[in-house]
Parts: sequence; C-alpha cells; structure tokens
Amino acid sequence: MSCLDDVQALVASGEETLRRIQTHYRRSLSQKAIHPELALEIKRLLEDLWSALDYLAREIAERYTALPSNSKCYFPLSSKDAHAFRSHMGKYFPGLQAARPDIYTILESFQPYVASGMQWLPKFAALVNENKHDRLSPQTRTEERSLRIDFSGGASIGLGKGSISGYGSIHSGGATVHLQGEYISGDSPGKHVSGDVKQTVTVWISFRFDAIGEEVMSFLTTILGGVKEIAAPLGQRLRA
Repeated sequence: MSCLDDVQALVASGEETLRRIQTHYRRSLSQKAIHPELALEIKRLLEDLWSALDYLAREIAERYTALPSNSKCYFPLSSKDAHAFRSHMGKYFPGLQAARPDIYTILESFQPYVASGMQWLPKFAALVNENKHDRLSPQTRTEERSLRIDFSGGASIGLGKGSISGYGSIHSGGATVHLQGEYISGDSPGKHVSGDVKQTVTVWISFRFDAIGEEVMSFLTTILGGVKEIAAPLGQRLRA
C-alpha cells in the first residue's frame, strides 16, 4: 500500500469515526453527561487526521527534498507569518521550492496567515500537540420552565428524568404548584403555579473544546473537510 493509499484510508476511517462521535455526542447531551466513548473517539479522529497530513509531508520530503531519510518531517500547520513558514519549510523541506514550486505554493496557500488559508490549522495543532482534546465542557442554556422549583422562604424541589403526576398540589407556605391532572418533570414545567414560585430548567445544547473555545462537532467536521481539501491537490500531483 502506498503512502497516498494510507492517506485515503485514514480519511475514510475518519468519516466513520465522525459518525460514531455524532452518536455518542447526541447521547451525552441527552444524558447530560459526557459519554466515555466520546473522548476516545475524538482522540482517534484527531490522531488519524494528523497522521494523514504527516504521511503527505513525508512523501513530499522523500521525493523532492534533500532531507535525510531518517529525519523527522512535519506538515506545516501553524505558521503565523511568511517568515515562520519559510523557516519551517527550510528545516523540514529543504530544496522543495526549487524542485517543486507548485507543491510549495500549495502548502503555503493552506497557511492561516494567507487570506484564503485554513484558520483551523493552529487550533488543530494545539488540540493534538498539547493533549487538550479530552477537555470538554457542556454549553448550557437556562429557560424559565422547570427542573428546579424554588418557593419563597427557601424551600425547593429538583426534578431529573422522573415526573410527578396527580390531582394534588405541592406547596411550601403560601406558594403552591397545582398538578390538576397533569405532571411536572425535568422537561415539563408546572402550568399552574402561584406567582412567587420560580421554575428553571437547564438545557444542554452542545459541547466545546475548552482549550480553543470551539464547538466540538462543528470543529471536527471542519477538520475532516479541511484534511480532504488538503489531500486532494497534493495527492493529484504526487500521483502524476
């Protein structure tokens, strides 16, 4: 199997992994707890896509540069400006600009300092290099509905997945929640309450990577699409 076949296989595997992540992601939001498999699958996806880019870098370096075969070679991910990019290329891709200026230009076009470049590359590098991919936090939204019922005087009732039903009432002092044949639960507030009862529900709407401040599913989708966009023109020239 060639390097380019390996890259294609890693991208295809990434697509399958992203589908599994979506399943664990929805389950975690529903259960209001991060499913253990979610972090593991995210780690797998990021490392596979990282490997795909490094395979491309190694193939380019071995074909068109004077880099010794036993030397490390890294795909340019986070050059902050043209000087940093030239420095990276001089260290890991010596002679590429003279041997294959077309490939050199393509690699530069991906850099975040270029107007049309890929702004996600440095954040991708931060997630993988600094092992920050497992630091997830829920993004929540609060609505004036139910889940927690606070009565004047300090009494409160917290509701989770269960429900309370019947024709009776819940009261603390003069503050009352009337059921009247209905039910209240973590997802359904009481409809018949006195004015000094406050009902609040916290809804989990997404997860984000703490280290980079990006929503998980959106950013992972961007990375996968970006790696495919990088591999297409480089693969075309390497197969020619």
